[in-house]
Amino acid sequence: MTVNYTFANLLDKMQNSDRDIRFMATTDLLHELQKDAFKLDDDNERKLISAILKVLQDSSGEVQNLAVKCVQRAVERCKERSQDLIIMELTRMTTETNNSKDERIREIASLGLKSAVQSLSSASPIGRKVASSLINTLCERGNNVPIITDALDVLATLIAKQAHNLQALSEPAAIAALEYLGHDRQPVRKRAINSLSMIIETSGPVLQQTVLSRVIELLERDPPIKPDLLKSVLQATGALATVRSTQQLKNVISIIFKLAENEDDELRESALSALEAILRKSPGAVNNLEQLMVIFTNSIKHDPNYCEEFDDDDDEEDEEDDEDQEDYSDDDDVSWKVRRSASRALNAMMSSASNVDLIMSASGTLLLQRMREREESVLIEIIAAFNTFVSLSGPKIEKYYKDSNLFATQMIKKLNSQNKKIAKSVVATLSLMVEKCPNYICMESVQLLPHICKLMNDNSPSIRLEVLSFFTKYAKTVDPEIAAAASSLIVPTLEGAIQDSFYRIATEGLRVLLLLVQKGANCLNSSTVTAALEKLELTDIDQDVKDSTILCAGALLSKNQVVSSSVEKTIRILAERMSNEMTRMSALKAMSDALQNSMISTYLLKYVSDQLLTLSSFLRKSNRQLRTLTLSFLKNLVASGCRNVDQVLLEVPPLITEGDLYVAQLAIELAAACISAKEAENEQITQKCIDLVKSSLLQGKPLVALENYLAQLAKFYPKRYKPTVRQLTDSIYR
Repeated sequence: MTVNYTFANLLDKMQNSDRDIRFMATTDLLHELQKDAFKLDDDNERKLISAILKVLQDSSGEVQNLAVKCVQRAVERCKERSQDLIIMELTRMTTETNNSKDERIREIASLGLKSAVQSLSSASPIGRKVASSLINTLCERGNNVPIITDALDVLATLIAKQAHNLQALSEPAAIAALEYLGHDRQPVRKRAINSLSMIIETSGPVLQQTVLSRVIELLERDPPIKPDLLKSVLQATGALATVRSTQQLKNVISIIFKLAENEDDELRESALSALEAILRKSPGAVNNLEQLMVIFTNSIKHDPNYCEEFDDDDDEEDEEDDEDQEDYSDDDDVSWKVRRSASRALNAMMSSASNVDLIMSASGTLLLQRMREREESVLIEIIAAFNTFVSLSGPKIEKYYKDSNLFATQMIKKLNSQNKKIAKSVVATLSLMVEKCPNYICMESVQLLPHICKLMNDNSPSIRLEVLSFFTKYAKTVDPEIAAAASSLIVPTLEGAIQDSFYRIATEGLRVLLLLVQKGANCLNSSTVTAALEKLELTDIDQDVKDSTILCAGALLSKNQVVSSSVEKTIRILAERMSNEMTRMSALKAMSDALQNSMISTYLLKYVSDQLLTLSSFLRKSNRQLRTLTLSFLKNLVASGCRNVDQVLLEVPPLITEGDLYVAQLAIELAAACISAKEAENEQITQKCIDLVKSSLLQGKPLVALENYLAQLAKFYPKRYKPTVRQLTDSIYR
């Protein structure tokens, strides 16, 4: 069936009186437009545009939604002439309306226009035509709120897409948007601010200064403008702040400071949000950090409907009432918005402050004290600010606050919180502290670990994964003595994780056990080890779980943490896993680890000796990592007493080349180990080594390995000394 026939058939069905047929036809058209092979001539493109525009006015909302999606694909597929046709018609439909019946169609057209302008290229001339039309609409339709809001929305989208292409229209667009900054309707003001911020991001310094000056004039007006308008002006000030506007903002920062202490909570929130934006975009505009810190401290504690008089003296009562406090709610209380904005602003100040010591010294204790916050959204921001504090302070964290009891108390409360989102956030904070200030968290871990381990019994997979992530970082970072001591708490909680049906939890649980065992954890008779070894026997599990189980088994064998009755069985399974293409690399790593334990070398040699042919075949594989692992394992195997490796040595000569000196080094070390073990000498290996001596690239460890091979050859095969020396010196005296 040709494309044109399919297209004609779809157009016919899109005009059917049956709504379901129109829906299916529009769906099929959308699928066709997504295909790279779907191409139309000029005549069919015009038919396509007409059909889509007609479907946008369909009586069915579902069909209209599909038509909006078709608009975006059609603009991507069609030529510029057709793009111009559909976009300008959508612009007309968006900016013109005659009655309430057309309003629904106009709303759909505005959605289609947004999709269409997002599909335009950044240099398309159509963007300028649309922008000009929208600016004219903004200048003419001052009272039609729906049209104005849609025009501002599309203008912001268009500027974000084609900023460079619309430079010439930046000034008229800014002037048009500024007129709506004082509009009576808040949605209009919000979209005007969004459009102005888009214009400012890509305009020159003169226009930036002009627009911000107009906004500052409204902020400085005496008597002040209405509170609702003042909130929008504060939002605009924050949105328009840039590095270039530092000097302008310095002139009004005192006004914003004053508004940040206003009795109106919503106005106070807007002022704090403006300060946050200024601190992030133009920190040089704020000089009086001491005053600002006082404002943030008072604002972050602002909770007029909640008494904290006895919080410091009655911690036990706090713990009992913790759930009630978290469930507390007052629909008329908006003070939480002030505390949330203050937390965000404090976060911004820590990130951008020049006087770090001053801010950090005041912030650490304040944030920990405010961990008692009862509103979830505020507490999340406080924890985020504390994370910034931890990241910036690093190992110096004790310098900025010394009350470790406060830290432990607040962390324990939140770890035991009924709100699991908060508990998860606190675990993430502790993970960050393990990375940034490991010494400090190690001192506190004695109190914290029991409460963290309790979270492993939670039903939420995300919380358990977060806890396992903490255990992983903790086991990697702390000293072996501390990790071994902590393992008595951590290891029992890993049994459930290893047996979990969710592969990510099982994988992370096995990795934590692996790290703890490597750090010296004693878990010989633990049920967790039994669970890990039972997992090793399974074959119908996720690949990540398989690899983690195999590596964990190798670590357990190397540290002698497997009961004697299970050692031989475990080694046999690992030997079998070496024959499987999917698990052979993990099995090689595990067997190399296990080989370090001399107490089980007899069992290991028994099963590996039967796998020598398999191991020798690995040396012919193109996978470099597999070859390096195999060579290292074979060298250790020979050193542990493995014999009859003649077949393996036949695969070694091709690996000794200057093309990969690391592989050559490992191959030479294996050959030297075989000579030391009084295995037969391979003349081809010796010849390859002599050839490698002539390479100008030979240096470092490969050269040392080659020298050791020749020394071992002369020591164990004296008759080979003179011929070998003669071959080495022939090129010199020839």
